[in-house]
Amino acid sequence: MISGCLTRRTQYREPRTVAKSTKDSKPALNSKLVEMILAEIKEEEIVAMCCDVINIPSATGEELHMAEYMQAVLRQLELAVTWQEVEDGRANVVGRWIGSGGGKNLMFNGHMDTSNTGREDFLSGIGYKPQAVVKNGFVYGLGIYNMKGALVCYTHAIKALQRAGVTLHGDVIIAAVAGEIEKTQWGSFKGKEYRGYGVGTHYLVNHGVLPDMCILGEPTDMRVVLEHFGLSGCVFPVLVFTFTRRSAKGAKR
Repeated sequence: MISGCLTRRTQYREPRTVAKSTKDSKPALNSKLVEMILAEIKEEEIVAMCCDVINIPSATGEELHMAEYMQAVLRQLELAVTWQEVEDGRANVVGRWIGSGGGKNLMFNGHMDTSNTGREDFLSGIGYKPQAVVKNGFVYGLGIYNMKGALVCYTHAIKALQRAGVTLHGDVIIAAVAGEIEKTQWGSFKGKEYRGYGVGTHYLVNHGVLPDMCILGEPTDMRVVLEHFGLSGCVFPVLVFTFTRRSAKGAKR
């Protein structure tokens, strides 16, 4: 998705009302456990990773170095990491935090390619270049908004859970994918830089990565999208959303 824009294949719906807990329903998450998990989120680490991913140029067709970075990060979390070569010089990276068994599997999916290359003369602002700038409590740089920032959040969500000693029944999957930006080959416009439109996620789900549900941290103007129509073959429910915390750094682009 182009930063913050809607497409015909994306529909917004108002959030559904959540029923109150009853004696027959599963208990709500323990508030003390929530506090323990949140206490393990380190803002300085998030900002540092945001700067790292911004500083790695990864236009559509040029995602290799970003994929190598994500592979190293996910290995540091001791996840089971798979390298999916989509085509020469382009790959998906899939990290799986394996649960104890008996639970549903959740995937966090995010694309590594950026809306622009950073080489455009007509895009001169600090938010349009692969050079991180931290200024007045905000992080600026190409791709952090759409959607490298989500990959950072996924990574640190798992890190916080691990530090808090949380164990899960199901698996949690982080999928960093190539080629999402709306670019396609046509006429003389050919090559890797024009092979976007979900090519990485299409490869992902057609090569064995099929969770029970998926969350996409796409920029959606701070609205929750309960369904996302855009890729044939995806048979799991998808939730697309963005969120902020008061202590978190903001982002541009």
